[in-house]
Amino acid sequence: MAKLAVNIAEGLIEIEGDEKFVLSAFSEVRAALKEMETGSSAPEKIQTTFKATPPPQKEEKGSGVKTKGSTGKGKTSKAAQPVLNANLDLTGLSGFVADHKPAKNTERILVFAAFLRDKLAISPCSFDDIFSCFHAMKSTMKIPQAFAKNMHDAKSEGFIEYVKLNEIGIPIMGENHLVTLAKKTSE
Repeated sequence: MAKLAVNIAEGLIEIEGDEKFVLSAFSEVRAALKEMETGSSAPEKIQTTFKATPPPQKEEKGSGVKTKGSTGKGKTSKAAQPVLNANLDLTGLSGFVADHKPAKNTERILVFAAFLRDKLAISPCSFDDIFSCFHAMKSTMKIPQAFAKNMHDAKSEGFIEYVKLNEIGIPIMGENHLVTLAKKTSE
């Protein structure tokens, strides 16, 4: 199994599959990048070049993050599926959430990451830990169906940061938003 990750200022192209497939895809990415450097714009080519689908991926042992296999429509879905972490003591979570009153899922993810860091000394936290917080609060809020997308959205808004889903931290923008949420609650 081979993997290629290219991050051109968060444009991010990740390719996994057998070595032959990854080498072929790498050649195409490199050629498209060279075309872009020489002045001919090729973003459309990059997006349409990878029509072959790699074989379904096996879950890595110990990762805690599961991925979906084939969707049956000729595409492979790589949406991560969280796993409940039953070892977390989430006593006090509802009070912490009430102190911040997050209005949307991206804010809830931020508040959960702050709770895990500040109250349980878990820093960085994982995708599974955040999911476990949603699960613990399921009587007062819904667990997002597109969980991985909500995590990505929270990252895009600057509330959390991660390279791997088991290493989620809170950047300065997230810290500032926590202060804003706490101020709104005290008013």
